[in-house]
Amino acid sequence: MHREFFGSDGAFRAGPELPVFDKLYTEMATQLDGSQLVQTAEQIDRYVFEEALALFLCAPKALYAVNKHVSFGPYRTTFELAEAEVDDEHWSRTKKDGQAFLGAQSPSASGPTSFVSGSSGNAC
Repeated sequence: MHREFFGSDGAFRAGPELPVFDKLYTEMATQLDGSQLVQTAEQIDRYVFEEALALFLCAPKALYAVNKHVSFGPYRTTFELAEAEVDDEHWSRTKKDGQAFLGAQSPSASGPTSFVSGSSGNAC
């Protein structure tokens, strides 16, 4: 991973070439002794850390925020808002100034409002 960001031929390298990193990486790539390989890899990790070459941030795999009046089942591969549903207590379905406020579509007798019917699949 480090080579892609910091190596002279790394796909994501945006800064200047780093001779120390390239020397260590070449040493690691040609190492045949397993214990020496581990030591060199640890030197590379230490170099990247000590020189603060990158700031790696933790990003959650999934973060969903819905209230108790929204029915939303997250998918592993996509963020399907088109299949979110709200019940009659949701703010988009409550009365406002004496009139019913209907968010996405008219209420149906069959249950909660759904964005599935009548949308192009892009609820954003």
